[in-house]
Amino acid sequence: FFANGTSGTQVQQGQIVYEQNNSTMLLKTANVTAMSIDGTGAVTKPLQPSFNVNSATMNNLAINTTHTVQFNSERFDTNADFNTGTYQFTAPVTGKYQLQFQINIEGMDQDTSYYRFKLLTSNEDYNTTLVDPDLYDQDGTYHLVTYCILADMDANDTSSVAITVTNDGAAQADVSNRSVFSGFLAC
Repeated sequence: FFANGTSGTQVQQGQIVYEQNNSTMLLKTANVTAMSIDGTGAVTKPLQPSFNVNSATMNNLAINTTHTVQFNSERFDTNADFNTGTYQFTAPVTGKYQLQFQINIEGMDQDTSYYRFKLLTSNEDYNTTLVDPDLYDQDGTYHLVTYCILADMDANDTSSVAITVTNDGAAQADVSNRSVFSGFLAC
């Protein structure tokens, strides 16, 4: 084990442990397993920041408005870095984060100029996708928009997803509760 302190007052700060009965190597910090390597060589990091959240249904998106997608239901959230009240992920440490979303939008009005889908971070807004409903000969029943990016984020930077509905047309598009936002610290 690794210790901190002077002779006689040492406090255990970390360990490298080999569990012979299951052929597993553990790297521990403050008695918490930070990394595990099993007998096959598979590496898991149970404290690695990651999240996967689903949105609430958002009905009749107003035109000429940018809407933050209301991701309020967690499937998982390692380290509690996603806030379901603000719909934002907060990076706990500086690094490169793989972020992705899948938005299911229903009832797009073909008379609306366009719908803009954005992945927002404190460092940059990624104007991801423009959907022009004029391409269709009628209002769209279902439309799926997906996007992913490897984003540079500093500790305490935030990330969220937004949709802008432009003028012309009716406030009739809905965000389905099958929409997903997820991410993890890649490096």
